[in-house]
Amino acid sequence: MIYINQWFGEIVYTEGNIWRIQKPLKKYQFSQKALKANEKVIKLYEYDVSHLWLAGLIYSHIGYWVENLFRLISKGVLDSRNQLLPFLFCYAIAMWVLYFALDTPKKARLFNKRLFTKHDKKTNFLSQLYYFCVVFLFVFFGEIVVGLLFEKISGIQLWNYNGIPLHVTQYTSVPTCTAMSLGVVILIEYFF
Repeated sequence: MIYINQWFGEIVYTEGNIWRIQKPLKKYQFSQKALKANEKVIKLYEYDVSHLWLAGLIYSHIGYWVENLFRLISKGVLDSRNQLLPFLFCYAIAMWVLYFALDTPKKARLFNKRLFTKHDKKTNFLSQLYYFCVVFLFVFFGEIVVGLLFEKISGIQLWNYNGIPLHVTQYTSVPTCTAMSLGVVILIEYFF
């Protein structure tokens, strides 16, 4: 594996447990080595898979704290719902699925097909609106399906939105889906 230390102009090679450091290169040599190292990177659309993995960890950690803070405010309990680590991996999976299917809000696509080719204010707004609507539907139906499946398999009801206005079944509501969808659009657009 090859790592490029851009701050010091070093290239670090790993061979098993042995680390080899090649000291600073001339600018031309460094750029040639960097190009060769980038050829070995696995990408999904525009992003390195390792960056997607790291983003998944960050999003699952954010999801853990959002859910726990919501329970703390609504129920007065800080409850990890039997999670061993401060991560809810379903948030990472959801982020990966959304990225694979939709990309980012201003560059919306449906899998491999770009929906908007121009980039002006109108198409950016339409792209973000499309993204929000699809994420809303994803969250809305995802909560219903996951809640029903989990209760059917384990007999445990993890959450109940009956006390929230505009709830649809006990597993989802318009306000929670709207808040989650807005959060997703903001996170993906500005922090991805």
